[in-house]
Amino acid sequence: MSLRSFHIFFIVLSASFCLGFAGWTLRAYMLGSPGVLTWGALSLLMGIFLIPYLRWFLKNSRREDLLRRASKYLGCAVCFAGSGADPNTAAMGVAFSWGAVLLLGATMGILGTIVFSVIRIEKERNHPQKRIWYNIDD
Repeated sequence: MSLRSFHIFFIVLSASFCLGFAGWTLRAYMLGSPGVLTWGALSLLMGIFLIPYLRWFLKNSRREDLLRRASKYLGCAVCFAGSGADPNTAAMGVAFSWGAVLLLGATMGILGTIVFSVIRIEKERNHPQKRIWYNIDD
């Protein structure tokens, strides 16, 4: 996966999450939770902002190769690992790649936990007689 496609993927994912969260907060507001309206409005604005940003990125990343642009700004050796014969640079590139995979896995784990919690809360709200979580007083 190239840097360009990776960036496009996360812009689309972020816009989807923002717009989905805005829809969820609008639904919660209509059901009587007035405190979520501010978060929904902010999320909607961010989701709307990300769509023109995606168009801008697609237009500008076609004009010039991203690696040439990065080398113009003196990117570090880790970004260009494997391009030279230096084994230390290649080792740093491998370590950087594993670090990126670890951070991506941690981020997806956290987002998965949040989505799972929201789904459980919605199920409890729709079926109050089948309580999923129990209070200490029960």
